[in-house]
Amino acid sequence: MAVIELRDVSFTYDGERDALSHVSLTVERGAHVVVLGRNGSGKSTLVRCVNGLVVPDEGRVLVDGRDTADPDDLLEIRRHTGMVFQNPDDQMVASVVADDVAFGPENLGVPQPGIAALVDEALRRVGMAAFAQADPAELSGGQRQRVAVAGALAMRPDILLLDEPASMLDPAGRADLARIVAGLHAAGITVLHVTHLMEDALAADRVVVMDRGTIAMEGAPDQVFARGDELEALGLELPFAQRLARRLRALGVSEALAPDTPRLRDLEEALCQSRSSR
Repeated sequence: MAVIELRDVSFTYDGERDALSHVSLTVERGAHVVVLGRNGSGKSTLVRCVNGLVVPDEGRVLVDGRDTADPDDLLEIRRHTGMVFQNPDDQMVASVVADDVAFGPENLGVPQPGIAALVDEALRRVGMAAFAQADPAELSGGQRQRVAVAGALAMRPDILLLDEPASMLDPAGRADLARIVAGLHAAGITVLHVTHLMEDALAADRVVVMDRGTIAMEGAPDQVFARGDELEALGLELPFAQRLARRLRALGVSEALAPDTPRLRDLEEALCQSRSSR
């Protein structure tokens, strides 16, 4: 059952160039969908449509059957939809981590006795329970992004929207965030994740590739990355394993030993099998 629907959606910021042009997309309940695209492709605009930060000029966006253009529906949509942005500092509103995480539930009118339990649970789920009384300004970038995720989770969302949340993190921070997102998806939360990091897409159920405000391709990760030449033509860098395999083949390694796979473990297995067969 679709929980997110974009029906022939178009939107422009300046009245001249479409940020989105006749985009139609459905996301099933409980799915993990990654949206890829280079800068200016429309991917961030797409995800911002889902919680009403952007209202289409044409078409409709429905979240669990509710229309984002209807003010009476919008508050209910935001009760069930958490969003995490690229820069965690843009979401920090308090000088104590627990107070910051409590901000969302307070705005939704959650009774005060229940807020502490929501905050404790959210911080535990992102591994930040020990930092409840810390000053966010004293945390690392990865820790602040975990707090931002906790702030979204404290509102008990059915849907989690991620707009480039790992782009400012180091590799360790990215890996931590990826584990958190995988755990939330496994717990049944629908995840719509905008990113330019190809490795993020490998954990998804489905990948959507944006270009110039339209959907250029979509499908399971392996299906999309099998079209590597087309992805590169859209200005996207292939996953490390796929780039390495292509480099090895250019150096004369056979395709059987260096398959065109986006998954590092598959490439490692092929190379290991070649050594064991000698």
